[in-house]
Amino acid sequence: MLDKIKKLLIKGEKNEIDDKYVFVPESEINEELKRNIIELERLSEEWSKVFQKKYANEFESRGKQNLKIWICRDIDGDEIGNLTSEKCLEKEYRSQIAIDYDGPKFDNDFYAHTILLWYYFSGGSKGSGTLYDVSKNDLQTDMEEALKMLLSTKNGPKVREIFLDEEIDEENFVHIISNIYPQECYIYAIIPEDELELLNNLSNDFIEVNKFPLPRVFPREIGHLGYVNDIHKWYVYEFFLRSTSMDYLVFTNIDVSEHLNKINKKNVNIYKIFEDHKIPHITIGPDGQWLNVVQY
Repeated sequence: MLDKIKKLLIKGEKNEIDDKYVFVPESEINEELKRNIIELERLSEEWSKVFQKKYANEFESRGKQNLKIWICRDIDGDEIGNLTSEKCLEKEYRSQIAIDYDGPKFDNDFYAHTILLWYYFSGGSKGSGTLYDVSKNDLQTDMEEALKMLLSTKNGPKVREIFLDEEIDEENFVHIISNIYPQECYIYAIIPEDELELLNNLSNDFIEVNKFPLPRVFPREIGHLGYVNDIHKWYVYEFFLRSTSMDYLVFTNIDVSEHLNKINKKNVNIYKIFEDHKIPHITIGPDGQWLNVVQY
């Protein structure tokens, strides 16, 4: 049933985002693509019902009640009850396979796991799409692997992806962060010494804990480990703009400064602090395309 979709992705030149997705330029967003997206979502709904029935008892035996798998659709983040795949060519339309079960929730839009099927990014005057690549991947296998991962993960994190406009401005970015962390917002980072302008802008607001040579950087470069308590969200956008030059950057509403003394030139992975202590946090996806909101 997926042959038509595979042919669509194989023919012509294709821009790969990663192994799972392809970039679809505005010029290729047409009625043929729409038919294939509708078919992809229809098949995903069928598989969701099969896997929900297959795994419900096993999830329940692990204390994870009422397993639910469905196609979650939204436009610009708003889930609309009667939204169908017929609207897939409306800008900011997104469809995902959502997997969830009873337990602590971050908010109503936060699920245990999601698999993106299609996202139509507006991007100003011209749009583009991100499409699950069925020519290289097996969606049924990905769904089953996700379910097995959730079964094996004890009190594991839930990760929500928030896709960002390509040219998002400061006001909109701050609005997103403020919705997640309306009060306290700590920024933890290892700032490379070549980001001198950022260090100067932060001045005394940046609490430096340590500095050391950054690994895998030649010629050797010093990294400044520290944090900012950015309660007014004055610096979140500035850090976001420089995220591509920082390997270690985390937003959170929790003060973890007492753990920073564990970070040194032999152990620079600040993310492990949040994983080990199950601390909710935000990281930034490649090239600033999305936010990963992690909740335990």
